[in-house]
Parts: sequence; C-alpha cells; structure tokens
Amino acid sequence: MESRSLVRTAYDGLKRSLAYVFLFSFCVNLLLLVPPIYMLQLYSRVITTENLDALLLFTVVALFLMVCMAFFDWIRSQMLIRLGNHFEDNLLESLYRYNFFQKVNRIRDEDKLNGLSELESIKRFITGPNIIAFFDVPWIPVFLIALFAFHFLIGLFALSCVLLLMAIAFGNEYLSRSLPAYDAKSPRQLQANLHNSDAAIAMGMMPALVKRWKTSRRSQSMQSAELDIYTSSFSTVSKHLRLIAQSAILGLGAYLLIKQEISLGLMIASSILLGRSMAPIEQVVRSWSSFVQVRRDFRLLDRVLQNGPNCYCAETMQLTHRPFEAGVIHAQNISVSAPASGFISLRDASFQLPPGTVTAITGESGVGKSSLLKSIIGIWPVHEGRLKIDDVDMSNCDERYRQRFFGYLPQDVQLFDGSIAENIARFAEVEPAKVIKAAREAGLHSLILRLPRAYETLIGSEGMSLSGGQRQRIALARALYNDPQIVVLDEPNANLDRFGEQCLHRAIDHLKQKGKTVIIVSHRPSILNHVDQVFHISDGQMTHVPREDANTTTRKQNKPISELEHA
Repeated sequence: MESRSLVRTAYDGLKRSLAYVFLFSFCVNLLLLVPPIYMLQLYSRVITTENLDALLLFTVVALFLMVCMAFFDWIRSQMLIRLGNHFEDNLLESLYRYNFFQKVNRIRDEDKLNGLSELESIKRFITGPNIIAFFDVPWIPVFLIALFAFHFLIGLFALSCVLLLMAIAFGNEYLSRSLPAYDAKSPRQLQANLHNSDAAIAMGMMPALVKRWKTSRRSQSMQSAELDIYTSSFSTVSKHLRLIAQSAILGLGAYLLIKQEISLGLMIASSILLGRSMAPIEQVVRSWSSFVQVRRDFRLLDRVLQNGPNCYCAETMQLTHRPFEAGVIHAQNISVSAPASGFISLRDASFQLPPGTVTAITGESGVGKSSLLKSIIGIWPVHEGRLKIDDVDMSNCDERYRQRFFGYLPQDVQLFDGSIAENIARFAEVEPAKVIKAAREAGLHSLILRLPRAYETLIGSEGMSLSGGQRQRIALARALYNDPQIVVLDEPNANLDRFGEQCLHRAIDHLKQKGKTVIIVSHRPSILNHVDQVFHISDGQMTHVPREDANTTTRKQNKPISELEHA
C-alpha cells in the first residue's frame, strides 16, 4: 500500500456503504411523492364523492408510507454518522504517526497538528445535514417525470426552473474554484507568540505583536469572506428563484385549470413537487462554501499522507520482530545528520559499546551529540554506514521491543498529559511495583509522595505545574521503567540540583552493576567520574579520549564568560 493512497483507500472502503445511502435516498425521495398524491386523491376521490371509507383508507396508507419515509431517512443519517466515524478511525493512527515523525525529524517546529483539523472537517461534513442534499440531487428526475405526467407545459416549466438553478450552482462552483485556498496563518502565529509570552510582556513587545497579528488576521478574514460573499449571493438568488417559480407554476396551473386541462388538485400538487425538485439544488448552493472547504481539506489530507516514509501506517512498516538480547551497540563507519537539514554533523565514526559499560559523549554544543544518540536508539536513520544492536538494524526495530529494551531521557524534557504513574509507565498498563521501583531508582519516590495525589497526581497541560528539575527526574524514572537493557541519557543533569544529581549518579552506578549499556551526554564534569569510557566529538570526528583528559576538556567548555574573554 503506497502512502499516497491511504486517504483514497479509506474513501474506497466507504463506497459500498455509500451505495446503500444512495439507495435509501432513492426510497426517501420516492416517498416524498406521497403527500401530493394523497392530496390529489382527497380532491378527486374523497371531497367530490364524500366517501369517508376512501378517506380513511387513503389516510392510513399515506401515514404508513410517511412513517416509512421517516424511518428510511433516519437510517440514512445513522449510516452517514457511522461512515464519518469509520473514515476517521481508518486514518487517525496514520495521522498520529505522521505528526510524530514530522516533529521528531524536525521537518516543522510549530505545534500545529497537520491533517487532524482537515480530517475533523471531512468527518463533520459526512455526518452533517449538508451532504444529504448531494444524495437527493440525482433523484430530481423523479419529480420532473411526475410533473410531466401532470401536464407537458408544467413539466417543461419545472425543467426550465431546475436547469436555471443548476446553472447558478455551476456558476458558484466556477467562481469558488478561482479563489485562493484559505491559509489559517494567524492562529499559528498567535500560538507561536504565546510560547514567548514572558519575553513579550517583559520587553514591551505586545503592541507590535498585536498590530502584526491583526494585519495577518484581517488579510485572512477578507480571503475567507470573499467565498462567503459569493455563496451567500448565489444562495439568496436560488432561494428567491424557487419562491418565484412556485408562485409562477400556480399561475400556469390556474391557466390550465381555466382551460379545463388539469384539476385543482394537480395545480396545487405541481407547486409542491416543483418545490421538492428545486430544494436539493438550493441546499447544495447554500452549503457550497462548506463543500469547497471539505474538498480542499480532502486534497490536503491526501497530500499530507503522501509525503515522507511509509511509516505512518503500522501495517506498512517492515519490522524486525526478533527481540534483543545482550545490548551490544556496534557502529561501523557511520555518518549522522538531522533529516530536515541534511547537514552531516558526524562522519565515519566506528565504535562498540558492550553491556555493563557507561559511555560518555562530550563536545561543544551543536557538534552532533544528540543526533548520534537519536541514531543509536533508532529515532533518526544514519546517513551512511551501519548501526546495529545485537545484529538488529535499528531502523527496523519493532515498537514492542523498543518499549521493553530502551530507556531514553531526551535533552528537551516534555511530559504527557496524564498521571505521574502513567508517565513513568510510558502509558502502558501501570504496574505499581515497577513504577515505584523506577521512581526509587531515580530518587523520586519521597518527592512524589509529598504531592497532593502522590502517583495519581495529574501533570501536563491540564495538570500540576512542575519545575524543570522535577520534570527531568520523572523523565529519568520513565527511562528506567521496566528495567531496560540500553539507557540513553541526553543532558540528564541539566536542571538538577545537588541532591538530584546525587540520585542520578547512584542510578548510573546501579545500571552499571546490573550489566546495562548506558550512554550519557553531559557538559558537567562531575558525571564523568561515573563513566568507563569517553568519546569526544569535534569538527565532525569522534575520538576516544582518556577520562582525565575529558574532565579537563569539559571544565574548559564550562568556564565562566569572564575567563573566556580574558583568555
């Protein structure tokens, strides 16, 4: 399955069900003939003959058919609701994975979730009332045939009105296609400004930012309003055209009644059926702006899932299902680069990291230390060379084994919405004993117990606000959860106080005693006393250095600015 066809495939899966919706629409539209036919029978067979038995019979049959019509209409709406939910379910996982991979690979930095709002828009259209009109339009000929059966002139007049209304609909379509696609830039701009709210308020940037945002917002509002103006104008014209046509056909019917070519019942029924035949087109014109937006959302969603690797759908991932064993990391002539930039920060590096060793990677900021860690644990692919763990290529690692085998503390610590226990357990099934064990190893257990709800305390965007050090220690406990064989720590002591750093050192020593493979990136020299070997990255090259020399190098990198200026 190609990634570009994910949206099309999800749509193709709905076609059979849409055919049933189409069939029920035929039944509903056919049964819409019941009220005018009932009225004709009353005029021609009940009122003139004063036959009460016929009245009862026609009334019972008409009520039964109209109840059937309501039932079919309800089934149709329920089917569309289920189809919308099914379409969303088929693409949710792929979109979730897509946004994760886009963020991890730094293809975009903003927090906008690409594709999710478009998917929600498509679902609302499928489950909403506007789509019903598109299923009713193909059955307009049913009403036109009935009007031609009444009288040829009546049918011809109705056909002319329907064609005129369809011309208005096509004119609306032509003009809407010429308009540029709406780009919701201002919400993203506001969201980006909110991330820097402290700096904006502290430095008096608010007036300038407000002016800039209002200008952007005004431009987009005008862009969106242009389509709404066209749709509103065409909708008004179509609405009043239908009212005029219904009145005019009454006049035509009165003329034919005077000529004794039709009955009074046919004259009134003609007006009702003409309104029924024009109503779906009028509804389509009224909802055209929604349809245009959904059509754009569909194309954008299809384009979103075309870009990038075939990793957005779990079924397309070619995974190695073999579990790891010892945790031997072996790199042979690897080059590392960030996927978005393509800049190679590390070239031709070879090393082997056996279990039971703690390895530190040092170097100045921006030399590629974090990039190397992400390649080791399989977040980023290596640019060149081979990187394996126990002879397993990390780019094809099954997520089940990744969760069990790896512990990772990223440089930029972010916790997820949920409880502390859920975060430590990586949102798998929470096993209290394992959660407490990981928290104790991170020196976090007593701190958690002092919180309002202990391990059930909610954190994240809607929960309790934590300090940088608290977040980092919870992330450390998450990395240690379930006793992983390989633990990768990127700047694990960046936000820790002395006590937190002592807990980190104890955790590292404990991991070494248990025979784990530990890799650390840090600028603080104190942590080097707990490592076995040190690799230094500089100018794209990685070299093995003695631990004593690494201590000296790290202290030089962390010199105060005054000393560096003096030097």
